[in-house]
Amino acid sequence: MTFKKGRNEPNINDVPSEFITDSLLEAYVKIGKGLWLDKVCKENGRDKLSILKRVIDSGIEHLDPVFGNHFSKEVADYAAFVYESKNQREWSSYVQKYKVKFERLGLNEYLF
Repeated sequence: MTFKKGRNEPNINDVPSEFITDSLLEAYVKIGKGLWLDKVCKENGRDKLSILKRVIDSGIEHLDPVFGNHFSKEVADYAAFVYESKNQREWSSYVQKYKVKFERLGLNEYLF
């Protein structure tokens, strides 16, 4: 609710450690934030990749904030595993949209 209804830019750094949960971090990524995800995960003993996998698992429509802000080989490989055969047309559109990022990491096997 803080992130979605805040008047100003939501800042995860304003959230006390006791309230940092995987679900909160997942919501933070889904709304297109994530600037501080690495820092908050390290400080709170959370695994960033597992948070990103949860976001990916929650629906292909959430790939934009993941690919846009947290693109990596591990993230691309996991998203491909989940969506490449199941949602081929939608997956193709994300691959084309983020083609430069795929190419930059040498993930040419995903390019058609």
